Amino acid sequence: MRSSSLPRTGSRIPKWPGWPGPTRSSCEPGSRTTSFSPPRASRVRPFRRRFGRTRRLWTDRPLHALLPQHPRHPKNTEGALTEKSRVLILCSPSNPTGAVYTKAQLAALARVACRHPRLLVISDEIYEHIYYGGEDPFPSSFASCGVPGAAERTVTVNGFSKSFAMTGWRVGYLAGPAPIAKAAAKVQSQFTSGASSLAQHAAVEALAMCEEAAASGGRCGDEVESMVAEFRRRRDYACGRLRAMGGAILPGGREPDGAFYLFPEVSEWMRGSGCETSDELCMRILREAGVATVPGSAFGQGDCLRLSYATSMGELERAFDKIEAWLRKNAAGK
Repeated sequence: MRSSSLPRTGSRIPKWPGWPGPTRSSCEPGSRTTSFSPPRASRVRPFRRRFGRTRRLWTDRPLHALLPQHPRHPKNTEGALTEKSRVLILCSPSNPTGAVYTKAQLAALARVACRHPRLLVISDEIYEHIYYGGEDPFPSSFASCGVPGAAERTVTVNGFSKSFAMTGWRVGYLAGPAPIAKAAAKVQSQFTSGASSLAQHAAVEALAMCEEAAASGGRCGDEVESMVAEFRRRRDYACGRLRAMGGAILPGGREPDGAFYLFPEVSEWMRGSGCETSDELCMRILREAGVATVPGSAFGQGDCLRLSYATSMGELERAFDKIEAWLRKNAAGK
């Protein structure tokens, strides 16, 4: 099985439900890893626990200059890499910002990576089909960006939880150079015995649907496209509500191009409500308004919140009504 955006190469594609395989098989003590900010904690903690050196790559301040289109992105990536760098972690479409790298931006990063012969790129593409359109008709895989040598140094991580709504079935896979994939499979075998047969049959059907759609010039099948259209409707609604409430700044001042998250900067909400941290703000919104959010501190960005719109429109409307009422009571005019 393969991702629809991966090149057909001799790469091995083992079943894969977690990060330990590719990380533990590609680093040694003293190795250095670099992750684009804001990273999901589970992408960097395995490195930090085992190898001790991780670095979040900030291209600039504030957060909203960190998007892929920032002109200094490739140059700052180059500056963050050293002779001890072994892994560069990339996620597109991004959790938590929803940012999507264009093929040209991936190619610029690939040219940087290829100048470091011992560097491996781990590209998390779990949200690849949840894409609302941008400069490219489809998001590109890092391994398919067109730069010679990129595919040979890339481990692509993907699965079925997001694009195919198979959350809880725990089916994923990686594609990469055969030696890395083989070593990752050995490590992974010590963590789990494998995906269930039912989940594997469902995954095969999902990939067959993509192959059928690709043969007719499509992307991922009518069912997935219908789901993505509904996500787009919810995204537009959620962004509109944030703008109407005020005090929340979306990354780059625009709607995200992929995934199903918003990651607004909410320092004005924090000041108005007297909250010193995003953790405190989240807890108060949870206890006093009854709405669950994720603090930006979980992603290394203490003045942001992550909001998910992977729920019904009715639930979104109720959630934003509650947050807006809470802000009027606790943060308005302070």
